[in-house]
Amino acid sequence: MKRKKKKQPVLPAETPAEEAQSFTLEDIIQEFGSGEQAQADPALQTPVPRHMTEDRENLRYRPDMDDLPERQLPSETGSFPPDTPVEAPVEEPAAPDILAASHNTKAPDASDPTAPSPVKALPQEKPRRHKADNASPFPTGGKQPVFHQQPTRPSFPTHQVRQATAEVRQTPSPAKNKPPKPRRTIVTPEAQFRQAQKRQGSRNIRLVLCILFALGNLVLGFFHSQGMLAQYPRQALLVLAQLVLLALCALSAAGVIADGLRQLLRPGFGFNTLVTINVLVSLADGVLAAQAPRCTYCPLVCLLLVCALWGMQLQSKSICAAMDPARRTSGETALVQEPNLFQKTAGVLRGSGSLTEFLQANNTVAGPQKFANGFSLLAAVAAPILAGLTCGGKTDTFLQYWAAMLLAGTPLLGSVTWFRPWAILNRRLQERGASVYGWAGACRLRGKIAVPIGDNDLFPRENLKLNGVKYYGDFHPDRVVGYGYALISATGCSLAPLFQELMEARGGRRYALTQFRRYESGGVGGEIGADSVLAGSLRFMQSMGVDMPAGTRVGQAVYVAINGTLAGVFAIHYGVTRSAAESLGALAASRGVTPVIVAGDFLISESFIRSKFRVNTSRIKIPPLSVRAELAQRKPSASAKPCVLLRDGRFSAVALAVAGARALCTAVRWGTLVNGIGSVMGLIIMGVLANLAAGNMMSMVNLGLYLLIWSVPSLLLSGWPRNV
Repeated sequence: MKRKKKKQPVLPAETPAEEAQSFTLEDIIQEFGSGEQAQADPALQTPVPRHMTEDRENLRYRPDMDDLPERQLPSETGSFPPDTPVEAPVEEPAAPDILAASHNTKAPDASDPTAPSPVKALPQEKPRRHKADNASPFPTGGKQPVFHQQPTRPSFPTHQVRQATAEVRQTPSPAKNKPPKPRRTIVTPEAQFRQAQKRQGSRNIRLVLCILFALGNLVLGFFHSQGMLAQYPRQALLVLAQLVLLALCALSAAGVIADGLRQLLRPGFGFNTLVTINVLVSLADGVLAAQAPRCTYCPLVCLLLVCALWGMQLQSKSICAAMDPARRTSGETALVQEPNLFQKTAGVLRGSGSLTEFLQANNTVAGPQKFANGFSLLAAVAAPILAGLTCGGKTDTFLQYWAAMLLAGTPLLGSVTWFRPWAILNRRLQERGASVYGWAGACRLRGKIAVPIGDNDLFPRENLKLNGVKYYGDFHPDRVVGYGYALISATGCSLAPLFQELMEARGGRRYALTQFRRYESGGVGGEIGADSVLAGSLRFMQSMGVDMPAGTRVGQAVYVAINGTLAGVFAIHYGVTRSAAESLGALAASRGVTPVIVAGDFLISESFIRSKFRVNTSRIKIPPLSVRAELAQRKPSASAKPCVLLRDGRFSAVALAVAGARALCTAVRWGTLVNGIGSVMGLIIMGVLANLAAGNMMSMVNLGLYLLIWSVPSLLLSGWPRNV
């Protein structure tokens, strides 16, 4: 008897083009086994409620495959494993209509004995829960969501489902990933140069205006404090005039005030922040002083603003001078520090650098700057505390003491001490196409350091000339010139181009040199065919027993001997440039620097350098020729750190960078230390005077003299790089 087909609602598909898949009871039995096997399978004993056959909403959660009970599949023969218990078949009613009506084919007839037994639907009951379901793996606060079962046929094995679920679990959630920190953008050298140049032009005008206002305020304050204007009936107007001049001076030095406030917002504290606090406290003190009336410290604050604006002007000049060589080159050539270069001493070599590292080094806060910011913060915190302890509870006295202690604790040349040495050194290096890698690069050139000096450093090719040639013996001149060129070119010195030009002018030939040797007495030798050839100085030829005819004693000449007989004398003129002499003298005069001669020219000796360059050779090292050749071929290792950016690697730039960086470190360190000592002593002195109620000793003139006295050593030290 055929069953009537009952219309069922069409299941929602993922796409409009898809239709819900349907299957027959026979397909289910073939997939899950016979009725006996279905009864033994716990996964088939759980009824499927009708309300779970439709998925009318988007499925937001998927069940954990590890928590579901695993169904045992039949083997290829259609039977379960031997250890699986099988129950007797039980007569069950027909399957639910939803299973029969979900396919267009007819259901098997029950009267047919060959038909498989139908699956009997069990009474509806609550689905069994696994023990592990109590620990919910879903982020829903422990409440298990309802999952709608799809009446579709499994299209892939269970182990693939578990593997895919594990991969999903291992994938991190995008919400948990922290957003990457934004990288700090580095401004290019060209942009930094243009910005500093633009600021430099505007600050020149501001500095002139600030100086004019400060001078007027200083003159007015000096006359007022010395009683020269005591007959003037309106003393309050004199104080108000000082306040107006201070306000105009602060307006001219607006960059200092803005930089001080910007340092507080970073957050941080700097010297310009301390100057800004001085301006605010002095203005507040001047308002109360106009009511007394009494003298104020506004003129000294104007002088402090002038020095701070001068420091920012020097900063712009320093940036322009440092970025100009960097914008003209790729930054790949640099002077690097090589550890253990000569006699267990670190040295410098021409190597490779990085423009990015150069920019980062120049934008990093240095140690002396941190120290200066530290005692600036100390002065800003200690001044109001000392003023509050000694003012006796009076507001006008508190502001007066606070302003005086702040000025005493603020070095007059605080910013100039740092920026003036940099401006001087960078300006000199700019002319030679070099720039230091910030404070880190300057510190790498401190201590004991060796500086190799080659042939081209002392005597470039354009400074060498051939004064004359004289041939001896029965040797052909072309042969003598060819033999001499073969030996000189093997040394790699700057004399090789001279012999090459002479050989090409005579149309000579090149000879193959074998068994090349270096002699410590000042010469070289080798074998050319069957001939033994020597080339060296006059002293070398005499030591080798070569017969020297009369009239051949030339000091600056190359002697060539073939088979123990003098064959030719080549007189050389060594021209000394001013830059080479100054550079060698600067290195020889710098303490801790050891100039090492690595020139392959055997004529260069200690007496030769002393007579040519007029320098003290006691600190100059001239190793043997074999050691010179090894040092000349030395390449920077992986541990070498860049110190100076070079454009063309001239010897004058290398020498000035090494000597200037050492002078820079000395000037900055000692200048910052002097400022710190003066700041602390000023706070102590003003605190003692305030405690003794000696207000007359805390006058503007006395405090101004104190600031000027401590600024003299700082000013002298800041110009130290100029003396290199």
